Amino acid sequence: MNEETESRVAGFLGICNRAGKLTFGQEACVGAVRKQDAALVLLDEGCSGNTRKRFADACGTHATPLYSMPAGRIAKAVGKTGRMVAAIGPGGMAQKLFDLLRQEAPMAGGREEDQDKMKHQNQG
Repeated sequence: MNEETESRVAGFLGICNRAGKLTFGQEACVGAVRKQDAALVLLDEGCSGNTRKRFADACGTHATPLYSMPAGRIAKAVGKTGRMVAAIGPGGMAQKLFDLLRQEAPMAGGREEDQDKMKHQNQG
């Protein structure tokens, strides 16, 4: 992820957090993915291999885009230490975040279905 994209995503994550649109924590985020309540997931690059695999499997199975963020960037963006994973629910904010990440390759979740899923979630 280039520096400009990282900065824009981090800034928007802060806005999403203040709006109450983010879910934090491994269990809560995996639960949101499984219930189809997560439009996309951001994962800290500093997380363990087991955590990375768990989210890659869950997001791949449920066609939820999974993106990585540089180590410590999620926590810094939301102003709370220890935040390693964040899921955002469907809606306009998720679409904006997805647009910011458009040039980035997801760790899991397909590119074609990501766009279709976002459009469908925003209509429903």
